[in-house]
Amino acid sequence: MEYAPVMPRLGHTRLAAFLILAVIPILVAPVILASLLIPAGLPIPAGFRIPAAAPSALASAGPDLSPPENSPGDRVGRLSVDGRLRSYLLHLPPGPVRSAGWPVVFFFHGAGGTGREAARDDGWLPVADSAGFVLVFPDGSRPDSTQPASFRLNPQTWNDGSTRDFFAVRQRIDDVAFVRRLLAALVSRLPVDSDRVYATGFSNGASFTFRLGRELSGVFAAIAPVAGTDWMEERLPDRALPLLYINGTADPINPLAGGEVRVGGIALGTKPPVRAFLSRWVRMAGCAPDSQILRRDGGVTGIGWRSGHGQAEVLFYTVEGLGHCWPGGSNHLPASMVGPSSERLRGAVEIWRFFRRHVRDHAGADGGRLLRPRTMVPFPEAGSPGWSGR
Repeated sequence: MEYAPVMPRLGHTRLAAFLILAVIPILVAPVILASLLIPAGLPIPAGFRIPAAAPSALASAGPDLSPPENSPGDRVGRLSVDGRLRSYLLHLPPGPVRSAGWPVVFFFHGAGGTGREAARDDGWLPVADSAGFVLVFPDGSRPDSTQPASFRLNPQTWNDGSTRDFFAVRQRIDDVAFVRRLLAALVSRLPVDSDRVYATGFSNGASFTFRLGRELSGVFAAIAPVAGTDWMEERLPDRALPLLYINGTADPINPLAGGEVRVGGIALGTKPPVRAFLSRWVRMAGCAPDSQILRRDGGVTGIGWRSGHGQAEVLFYTVEGLGHCWPGGSNHLPASMVGPSSERLRGAVEIWRFFRRHVRDHAGADGGRLLRPRTMVPFPEAGSPGWSGR
């Protein structure tokens, strides 16, 4: 496993100088080029956008900006799994490490997305910095790994256990093994609390989060899928896992009532009603079948099922008027395709409020042994005596 820093926080003076001398020319050059290539009065071609600077460009621009080990900021990491080089974005919070170590939140992007876009758009970074937890934004697999990810031309997807026509599903990519290896490597190299590891995701990433909840229930303390579907029915989790699910009432791609999904006249298959797969989780968690109303205000309705013993619970929040968008996040797809965005609920804030109540118990088949490090140590260099690629 290797990683490279992206860009640490700088003082205002140094940041201004950095932007003027390094970043602004990178951003302005494509605009100048576009003005030269696109004649006046002609529309800009569909899909044209200013490309973001590559991580290597940010890391190498100007003086050496590499942060010391375990310092706050973003790092781009890579890990080889089953002969594939997988990538992820790692965000470390500022401030001292608590005695038990940092909690860890995995976020899985939707089909066609990237970890970097999710970090930028979905509101998680300020929550992590304020609460003091590590964020991991893994990237799914794309058809051409030699080319950059593209929503339309080279989309990244997750093998969520469905039979849909996604690259990761068709190729039977073992994304569960990727997450297991990545988390084990992070635990061996960072001071993290392996009893407070959580998973959330959006759309295809939410469906994959459901899969992780079933196959790695002994690893995660709780999960929170948003606007996804649980495609797996037979694989049962090893222990009751707390779950928060969020969906918009105006979601055309993951409709609450289920049924055929059509976008722009194109059929995208059929989805089950949300209540159908949530009822399975209620039973698996050992909760009473009768739900309780938890909140009903500001266009947000929350209901919950709780078990009579332990901490298992299933919560279901709906956001009035929200389409297939991350709640409280930025959306770059047309509303005609995905429906409207909404600020009624800040997804990252609500999910962390749920996560922080839950600590992994050790009643499952893994018994807590899989990710328990002997000691909590800072990042050693790859290949050094302290490095472990478990």
